[in-house]
Amino acid sequence: MADKASHRQLAGTWLSEFHGLFPEATRETYRRSEDLEALEVALGTAWGVRAVSKRHLETIEGSGAWAYQRSWPRLSAQVGEDVIRFSPGDPARRTIETLYRWLKHIEVVSVLLRFMNPKDYGIMSPPVASLLCLAPNRNQVSYYMAYLAVLNEIRKHYDSRLRIADVDVALWSAAQLATDSSSSSKYKRLRKEMYQDEFFQTLRLKNLLAGLPDSRGRQSSIRRLRWLAGALLERDSIVAGLLLARSFEELVRETAKGKGVYQYGERSEIKLIAYVDDLQKLLPEGRSWWRACLNWRNDAVHPPDAADRELTESDLRSFLDALQRLEAVTSRVRPISGEYRANDELTEEDFLGGGPVN
Repeated sequence: MADKASHRQLAGTWLSEFHGLFPEATRETYRRSEDLEALEVALGTAWGVRAVSKRHLETIEGSGAWAYQRSWPRLSAQVGEDVIRFSPGDPARRTIETLYRWLKHIEVVSVLLRFMNPKDYGIMSPPVASLLCLAPNRNQVSYYMAYLAVLNEIRKHYDSRLRIADVDVALWSAAQLATDSSSSSKYKRLRKEMYQDEFFQTLRLKNLLAGLPDSRGRQSSIRRLRWLAGALLERDSIVAGLLLARSFEELVRETAKGKGVYQYGERSEIKLIAYVDDLQKLLPEGRSWWRACLNWRNDAVHPPDAADRELTESDLRSFLDALQRLEAVTSRVRPISGEYRANDELTEEDFLGGGPVN
């Protein structure tokens, strides 16, 4: 238990340091200091009675304790004299929905909740959402709920005693200070620690992948492997090669099943080669691609000793393109036209196959 605690404390150093750098971040961003605690005191009573009014909006809009964003509407002039009430027993989603129906602006809702109850809420901040690689969501309430869930996951991993608002503040400071253009050696060190933090990077990747279409069935899984490989080509050629290799293996087996030549039982390299030989005969229009993909697959899974024979980025792009063409041959699905290009815009139709070829 002690080892786990010390590891958690070490891993969270960058988070706690960025939390302490909040005054510097606000001065660099807004050319002023902020007193968030003053607003917590001013709005804390609203949470106690579970009621929000025009007066509370005027407090966050006009307080000299912090900088109300210019991009946020000043809703106090529009809401009239209504008092919005919510039950102490309401779950978070219902509370957010109640305020969102009233204000129709999720960031202002998040500001209210953050100052009324900093223990459980944070401000819906685009810089933080970007840092977390949070996938977009058309449902604003669901988007904010997902945002809070990620902040809570970070809180539980590093220090469960933290408030959600504290995590939010630390990440906002990181988003403002840990930039590529930062000249501060301290900021550079913290940025390096943050991007080498395995838990944090895994969480960011999970958030990013959550934005992909769901994989339903083996064919969709094959395409997802291929798409991930394409995204990694310029970042990590080894992992990209392994993903393409697995995509090819699954495509071979699924096609062999469809053509009636698949033998159920133990999988082996010999069987994979045998399936490729069979498919070259059964699908002559893809003859050269089958063999080329098998060779690329072998080099990805079993890298040759000679450095000059390792897969290059050009090899991997050709591997990816050949897999797209093979899928068109085997499943009659229209491939993404042309060779893979990093800046191509892919639609959901591309992910799900695009339908039959006429």
